[in-house]
Amino acid sequence: MLKRATLISILACIGSVEATSIYKCIGSNGRVEFSQSPCSDSAEHLVIDVPNIGTAGSTNARVVLDDIEKSNRLREIDREIKKLEKEISRHQDEMDYEIQRLRDKKMYAANNLAGATWEESISTEMNAIVASIKTKIDAARAKIQSLTEEKQRKQ
Repeated sequence: MLKRATLISILACIGSVEATSIYKCIGSNGRVEFSQSPCSDSAEHLVIDVPNIGTAGSTNARVVLDDIEKSNRLREIDREIKKLEKEISRHQDEMDYEIQRLRDKKMYAANNLAGATWEESISTEMNAIVASIKTKIDAARAKIQSLTEEKQRKQ
């Protein structure tokens, strides 16, 4: 939203200019910034055709902004999907670690009533861990599915 507001401000400042040059830079905080002068040596030079305000072509600016918004949203969706996939992987690693830890614990259960009770307790704990982490993974997969559907609608 901030990027859109910045771009609109730049377009408004240039008024009736037919075409203008702006520069796309990555700021010190890692955010994308737009400027009428080069921000750094790595600034990307962009030429934007801007119709005169009040002409039939001025609606073209709205189309361009809509395209930029759509493109930004698609990139956001891709980033969020990658983040969720990493989260799923972390959850699976966590589950594998916890299950292995409990399996190692289970090996020490003696062949008597106390050992059998302890072993049953460990099995219950294993089931609880699997159910808890499976819920987290299922939620992340549902979010990925939702984002994928949104991405397909926007393309």
